[in-house]
Amino acid sequence: MLKSSVNNHIAIIMAGGQSNRMGINKALLKRGDKPLLEYVTQQIQATGIESIYINSNVSLETQLPIFIDALPSFGPLSAIHSTFKALFTEHQNSHCLFVPVDMPLVSPTVLNELIDGLTSDVQVCHFKSHPLPCALKLEPLVLQQVERILFHSDNYAVKHLFHHLSVNVLPVTNEHALTNTNTPQQWQQVIDNISG
Repeated sequence: MLKSSVNNHIAIIMAGGQSNRMGINKALLKRGDKPLLEYVTQQIQATGIESIYINSNVSLETQLPIFIDALPSFGPLSAIHSTFKALFTEHQNSHCLFVPVDMPLVSPTVLNELIDGLTSDVQVCHFKSHPLPCALKLEPLVLQQVERILFHSDNYAVKHLFHHLSVNVLPVTNEHALTNTNTPQQWQQVIDNISG
């Protein structure tokens, strides 16, 4: 598989959710013989990105660096804000790939589309009707918009943030690969499809 140019790229696996509907930490769900966290990590590594971090508010067995939410309870926007707080000094102006851990069918091909779509004239790239996963620039203007929404808004949806940034919205080429799982029923359906 051809890899995108990933100089100046980092990736964040978003595993900070409480997994209330699933009833178990989604990062620990087994996809085959691997925890979902390991599967998602391998898909990111296949793009060529080497700097991978995990945003999680619970302890996980992993060799990857973990950071917790600086402002919990704001959903995925918490993870984006925490990334800036934890990594901005070291990785300012990097391109950051945000990938939820609950995506058991995500592929390097899909992630490379996001990487390639974050061109010089945009601040964020995502697929139509799918705010996550996304590629986002770690730059001061983006941080300002994130904090403006957190501190001065009651709409914490990631897509609300994107309305205030320059965006490249990609057509969906593989809806299957963008599947996310929030309940045991959704998870079982994915596992059955993989096994079948």
